[in-house]
Amino acid sequence: MADPYAVEKREGNIFALGLETRTRELIQGEAADPLLAAVQFAINANVLDDGAQYQLDREAALTSCRQPLVVNHYPALQQSLAQKPDILYLADNCGEIVFDKLLVEHLLARGCKVTVAVRRSPIINDATLDDAIACGLDRICPVITNGADVPGTPLESCSAEFQRHFTTADCIISKGMGNFECLSEVVAPIFFLFIVKCTTVLAYLTGRFPEAGLRIGSPVLLRGQQNGQERTGRCGWQS
Repeated sequence: MADPYAVEKREGNIFALGLETRTRELIQGEAADPLLAAVQFAINANVLDDGAQYQLDREAALTSCRQPLVVNHYPALQQSLAQKPDILYLADNCGEIVFDKLLVEHLLARGCKVTVAVRRSPIINDATLDDAIACGLDRICPVITNGADVPGTPLESCSAEFQRHFTTADCIISKGMGNFECLSEVVAPIFFLFIVKCTTVLAYLTGRFPEAGLRIGSPVLLRGQQNGQERTGRCGWQS
């Protein structure tokens, strides 16, 4: 099908690929915790979003991983990764997936098994299989599509293959606000990684974390619901 964002997506991938070598060096230079640095760069790369309510400065976001996480459930993620889990990694946007690849490299180095899921069809600047191939993700881990053609992961619309991966994964890393909007109420071992880029998500998170000082542009690593009700997603927010 025609891709109205083809030019923007290609430019986003080229921009990010141009930063890949330098970013890998910066991550490896973080002797105290390279994994945390990879996580922070992957979160900061969520600014590469042509469908967001607020567009943020991508150069400023991607020159450093020093911006602290405003919602920080990194210790819980570390505990999960220590078990060398089978990870389903839900990608979001073009360009951003280059930084996802750098994080996936660290997950693989820790003995985790990783499968990356992208969108089935072009939608805004969300990453598809062609984009994953262009950025080299397919050369380091399996890449599948979620079977959906919306800017998120509504489970009821996803393919049977994707749903099998989702229900059997030991750990799910979910990138971006669209995936968060769809999966925020799903009970599963999910960690949400994204930049706050709309007022609806900002208001929701501020209600949950009133002392955090959240704002547009805040980086978030949020552990999802781990137990309780049946796994059912809701994809109804508008940004």
